[in-house]
Amino acid sequence: MKKMIFAGALTLLTFITKAQTEKGDWLIGGNLNFKAAKHTTDFGIHPNAGYFFADNFAAGGNIGLDYSKVGDYKQTTFSAGPFARYYVGDMAKPFRPFIHTEVNFGTFKTNGASSISSTAFYLAPGAAYFLNKNVSLEALAGYP
Repeated sequence: MKKMIFAGALTLLTFITKAQTEKGDWLIGGNLNFKAAKHTTDFGIHPNAGYFFADNFAAGGNIGLDYSKVGDYKQTTFSAGPFARYYVGDMAKPFRPFIHTEVNFGTFKTNGASSISSTAFYLAPGAAYFLNKNVSLEALAGYP
């Protein structure tokens, strides 16, 4: 009986996690960070959205807003740019490695001075664990 329940649960999990990265699906996500300590504050918000143009391949855009304050030093950064992501492996599996790349164009101000433009390129391997058909937990291993 336990084997039947386990097999049924495994089958259901496979059914639930199938087709998360198929052509026509959307990828919506981002991250939010906040850190506060004595004389230090960091805040950042980075939403993104993409579209799967082919199975396992999504492309889209992201924006970011960051604020840092350390003592009297303040910096505000705004960035935006395109990204692309390719998932590797079987679409029926809940664990899926991927490769992620993005280019961000931004401006930052320090202590109210004039804006300075910047460009940043990011390439990183990552992994997604799909909790169900619509939600995954992701981790990237890279250095911005």
